[in-house]
Amino acid sequence: MRFPNTSNISTALIDMYAKCGKIDYAKQVFDRTEKRDLLTWTSMISGLSMHGLGKEALKVFDEMLANGIKPDNITLVGVLNACSHSGQVKQGILIFNGMEQLWGISPKIEHFGCLIDILSRAGILEDAFKAVKTMQMKPDDVIWRALLSACRVHGNVGLAERIIEHVKETGGGACLLLSNLHASFGQWDNVRRIRESKIHNEDDSTPGCSYIEINGVVHEFLAADKLHPQIMEITLKLNEVMMRISLDGDHIPTTRFDSELLSFVSS
Repeated sequence: MRFPNTSNISTALIDMYAKCGKIDYAKQVFDRTEKRDLLTWTSMISGLSMHGLGKEALKVFDEMLANGIKPDNITLVGVLNACSHSGQVKQGILIFNGMEQLWGISPKIEHFGCLIDILSRAGILEDAFKAVKTMQMKPDDVIWRALLSACRVHGNVGLAERIIEHVKETGGGACLLLSNLHASFGQWDNVRRIRESKIHNEDDSTPGCSYIEINGVVHEFLAADKLHPQIMEITLKLNEVMMRISLDGDHIPTTRFDSELLSFVSS
């Protein structure tokens, strides 16, 4: 089956199949489409990138350029995401830096977000931080939190503390974020210091809250809560669960429920 004069239908099908997890079907529609416009190419690139097929997405992008199709800002978001998912750091930087010169497109906050993701995944956190600082627009809370998350993954507490100062300006619950970051590294003295500080008390962020009903009784849990009457039993059980996960498979939990945490919650 071919779609000679219905690029709009092809584009819609590619987008639908990609979002439904049927990337092979999306590729079949793309391959059978004789007349492809920018939207068709962009949908295929974005779909492949969405499924972590970065190298395939970049091949489609190269083919698009070879066919004389000029990308728009949406296309380049998909391309930069593809670079991130495939570890193509140098190519991602080259594409980002060449946006204006090659295609006359000024980077928007979405493109900066992709660049920061590329650098963060590669562990180049200082360069990612510099990229945020050179943005022509004001970085939003999403940008800072993404970089903060990368600091947690790569264990860079020093940079995280510098980022927190910027998160404070966006009203993003800076002290709670920093407290959770130290907790993920098992640095409970720092956790206690931050949570007992005056700055933390003035932090207007609302902690996450969960409810669970057991035998008709509703239990409420707040993020970093140690006030539940059964907190010791809960912590011991979580520690047991994490140990079983570590022993039964290859997954190593990043959440820590060890003796230091038991000491922290009992203080």
